[in-house]
Amino acid sequence: MRVLDTTTFELHSGDQSQFKREKYAILSHRWVGNEITIGQLKDVVSELRSHRTPASTPQIDKIRGACKTARELGYRYLCIDSCCIDKSNAVELDRSLNSMLQWYSGAEVCITYLGDVDTSRSTTSVDGGQGPDIFDSIERKGPSLWFSRGWTLQELLAPRDLRFYDRNWDFIDTKQELADAIAHVTGIEADYLTGRKNFRTACIAAKMSWLAGRTTTETEDIAYSMLGIFGVRMNTRYSEGTEAFMRLQRELLTAPNLPRYETLFAWRMPDANAGLHLLGPVQDMNWQAGEWGLLAASHKWFKDSGGVTLDQAPPIQRPAKGFGMAGQGSVLA
Repeated sequence: MRVLDTTTFELHSGDQSQFKREKYAILSHRWVGNEITIGQLKDVVSELRSHRTPASTPQIDKIRGACKTARELGYRYLCIDSCCIDKSNAVELDRSLNSMLQWYSGAEVCITYLGDVDTSRSTTSVDGGQGPDIFDSIERKGPSLWFSRGWTLQELLAPRDLRFYDRNWDFIDTKQELADAIAHVTGIEADYLTGRKNFRTACIAAKMSWLAGRTTTETEDIAYSMLGIFGVRMNTRYSEGTEAFMRLQRELLTAPNLPRYETLFAWRMPDANAGLHLLGPVQDMNWQAGEWGLLAASHKWFKDSGGVTLDQAPPIQRPAKGFGMAGQGSVLA
């Protein structure tokens, strides 16, 4: 992983702990079109330094605006996932995806760019605070598309200091101040956004519900984007399709120290035929309408699981390896 010098636009290599000591900012954004990659960055450095307005592409403008904002906040280094990771290197990509939450939680500030929000068009709520309409998109009816992406879930939860900026790089407000508005948009309890509660303590079903309405460009990223939130590691395989989500659930069954595995089964099939077109490699199982196994076929099946909570009573102690996987499926003891 690398960071970008916010003045020279040069990349610096190192591990997260090194840059954490030196303090760094990180960018959260929605990828749009052809983002500048690590291989292309050297070809646009001269334009980034020229401050020519507007830049030749919106992607260059975004890097320039993010670096300017980070500099104004007092940070020399900025991590931008689109140009700080060599995605052509499978080993580096795997390591980076498994450590993304660590990078976001270790940043001094997360600069969150909402490229489809123009705050000059927003209104305030009746009580004088900022309501969810502060996030209204100019590209569609509803909130910014940033809230619909799979990867931005951990980018919302992990940073201690997250600051929202609109398409013109005008400051909107912080995550803490906008917690109620964000909760309205995302369904995530405000206390998890302010830090009054640690989001890591939420049960599996609740975390899955936060993901349920989100999408990713690559099918596999639905699962990979949740690795940090669940605190598990998985090898990334960009060819496995929906199997990645099934593999994530199997990892959760066998991972140590996860609270109350049972909520992994607290999902609802949206309709009787929902599973039939998702069978893929298990078509020989001959599922009938309304039938499915213990593990959900899709993250969308957790849409109504946001209200699942953990009983505060002492947990029932299960035998060692009370949950697990066998050749024919899940094992519960």
